Amino acid sequence: MIERESILNDIVIRLQDIDAVKLVTRNFRKTASLAEFPSIFIVDLGDTVDESSSRNSVNNKRRFKIGIVSIIQGSSEESAPQEIASFQSQVKKKIYQNNMTVGTTYRGSIHETDTSVLTFPPIGNNTVAQAIEFEILYAEDIRRLFT
Repeated sequence: MIERESILNDIVIRLQDIDAVKLVTRNFRKTASLAEFPSIFIVDLGDTVDESSSRNSVNNKRRFKIGIVSIIQGSSEESAPQEIASFQSQVKKKIYQNNMTVGTTYRGSIHETDTSVLTFPPIGNNTVAQAIEFEILYAEDIRRLFT
């Protein structure tokens, strides 16, 4: 799981680098306020083992999904959908900045699997949110479990 946390940390750092972003968090209990928009929430959607290795082998092949939920306050009700689309484009550019590879010490490949419809949360005027779901494939080095 150290590989997974390394990959998630790299994603958080990338998203914090987007201009004007005030909040990037994995804490789903945190509530967004207008003062913290644009905000990005990273939601863990689970981890599965695709191919399990024996003690003599090196890696388990794993995959996990995350949802990246962006919330912004648009300048008007009519322009908010276009503004979130532009913001989501920046999110994708940061996610894909290394040729669909994420992580530093441990690496994985990432690709988009789904995008939610736009929602208009009752947080403030012209507030709009959208989630993009990504799947990350990585190898878990299990040798350290046997030493």
